Amino acid sequence: MRGRHTTKLETRYYIVVGAFRNRAYAERKLKACNEAGYTATIVSFRNGLNAVAVCPSNSLDETLKTLKGLRGKSICPDDGWILINE
Repeated sequence: MRGRHTTKLETRYYIVVGAFRNRAYAERKLKACNEAGYTATIVSFRNGLNAVAVCPSNSLDETLKTLKGLRGKSICPDDGWILINE
């Protein structure tokens, strides 16, 4: 798992709310997340995907609770997932 993303991340856990091959789509999603009040970043992966990640945290319990609360909201699809920065 190590080294799959090329973006330097500061915290351990992130909630991924979208992944796109087209960087412009990721930037559009990033803007929507920021406008909705979420701290968001784009994580670039070596396979060409650009993931939009929100709600950085160092607590897995907090991240799980946040993900549960985000699902069903327009910002997070039902298949949103947790990125673990190792």
